[in-house]
Amino acid sequence: MDELKGKVTQTLAALKRELEKPADEPSALPKPPAFYAKPPYTPGHAFRGRAQELATLDAWAGPLSR
Repeated sequence: MDELKGKVTQTLAALKRELEKPADEPSALPKPPAFYAKPPYTPGHAFRGRAQELATLDAWAGPLSR
């Protein structure tokens, strides 16, 4: 238990030193990649085409009327 406590203390001390570094000083921590997301569609535009397929899907997904 004492060994674990010592390792945790050392790790926390190292983390504290890393977090206290000024922003202009290089960090050993890697920078995360830039977020990039490009949706495959443009929202806000009406879907056109495939009316038959859409009607089939609407009928299939609609409420059961038995």
